[in-house]
Amino acid sequence: MLLIIGAALFAVFFYRAWVGKAIHPIVLIMPFWLVVLIVMNLFIPVLKMMRWQDSLSRFGISFSKPRMFGTVSAGFFLGLVTPGTSGELGRAVMVDMSKAVGVSTVLFEKLFDLAVLVLIGASALVIRYFGRSMYLLILTLI
Repeated sequence: MLLIIGAALFAVFFYRAWVGKAIHPIVLIMPFWLVVLIVMNLFIPVLKMMRWQDSLSRFGISFSKPRMFGTVSAGFFLGLVTPGTSGELGRAVMVDMSKAVGVSTVLFEKLFDLAVLVLIGASALVIRYFGRSMYLLILTLI
């Protein structure tokens, strides 16, 4: 029943949306970059799965790769339709692990994401204010 309601809502949205205006910018994208975008979006769940698998292995918890991938994908979808970090917490609930391990892996992921965002922001500031030569110098030192 929910599938029928979802399909009907999608059809109404698709009918009422200005599809031509929405598709026009996509047509302007060079095909190479469109393929790069699609491939990168396919690797995101795989990278999240590998990161989560690494976190869980530190607690001695292991799952099969298909189950891990399905859980990460379901958690990602849950995060899209619910507020906050429900998706990450939902992954822990779906695999029946202890709450302490589930919350600690979520905390680690959030700290890791924050560190990556800080690194990206710092790189952007270095490029903006010191030019590319300083950025390349820093990268070679790392």
